Amino acid sequence: QVWETPWSNDCGSTWSPTATFLYTGTSRAFWSIGVAVIMGLCLLGTGGFVNDFLSMPIWTPLSHLSFGAYLVHPTVILVLQLGDAQKKYFTVQSFIMHYISICFMSFLLALFFSLAVELPLADITRKYLLNKKSPRQLPDHDQTTLLNTPTRYGSTMT
Repeated sequence: QVWETPWSNDCGSTWSPTATFLYTGTSRAFWSIGVAVIMGLCLLGTGGFVNDFLSMPIWTPLSHLSFGAYLVHPTVILVLQLGDAQKKYFTVQSFIMHYISICFMSFLLALFFSLAVELPLADITRKYLLNKKSPRQLPDHDQTTLLNTPTRYGSTMT
């Protein structure tokens, strides 16, 4: 009789049980610390090219849709995975194609829900609950005029 131990069924892994334990126990904590360090450096202005890359305006539309994509992606995965009548065979190409299609469909659905639900509800909230018709526009004055305007306490801001 063959006795199975936790490390005898390793699916081809060449790591020792100790290395597997250490990686599993610390990887998420170190990942979180690394992301926190990068965020701190970018907030302090010492992020260098990483800060420049993450501050590019191309990320703005994706940042508005990312939470919606996060909410709908489990449904997209279930529909794509449960819609197949055959078994799947893993290849790198099929994995990449599934990943790209899931990301694309998730962001497309997030865009749809943002346009169909989020923006109209934000408009209704702004109009009726907050009783604001449009964001207040400041008149076009030069900066010195605004700074020298008396405040409600009688002094100027300079």
